[in-house]
Amino acid sequence: MDGRRILGAALALGGLAAVVVGLIGLLDDEGPGGSVAEPSPAATATTGAAPSPTTATETPTTTESPTSEPTTEPAETPEEFFAALAAGFREGDARFLFSRLHPFVLDRYGAGPCRNYLGSLEVPAYELEVLEVGGTDVFVWGTDGLRRKVADATTVRIRFTEDGSTFIETDAHVVRDGELTRWFTDCGTPKAGAA
Repeated sequence: MDGRRILGAALALGGLAAVVVGLIGLLDDEGPGGSVAEPSPAATATTGAAPSPTTATETPTTTESPTSEPTTEPAETPEEFFAALAAGFREGDARFLFSRLHPFVLDRYGAGPCRNYLGSLEVPAYELEVLEVGGTDVFVWGTDGLRRKVADATTVRIRFTEDGSTFIETDAHVVRDGELTRWFTDCGTPKAGAA
């Protein structure tokens, strides 16, 4: 037998031995009744801002790197949201503007009218500056003679222009929904029986 065949036979026997050791290890991991034991769940923290408090949930894990740490996206700041909102107005991004409406807006006006209204906006000179971010409190959202209390609303003092030259300073109100921010607007005529 030449050297290559001896080496090949030795490698084949080594591979077979590794398979046997692996099978023995697998059999050692089996629990009662022959089923593979489940890994214990690891506790992970779910971050969230108002209105939902931080809660802990249990998530089963199957593989975990000892050096990996869970990552969470930071919550959107009011400044980031209003910059995105201004860009949405300038660019006519009705999809973004609609996706960030507070549910109360849809309850009052309906999805179709709000999509139509936001799709009709053309304000290429729109600019907005956040002047001050206040605390959270109850905000009474009023449009079209209707009023509705909104819990955990953040008051944000803004300065904006629609034409690039006439500036208006006012308070805006937004609500944090998980990591995102929701806004309020008047989409036109309220639905019958709306609040």
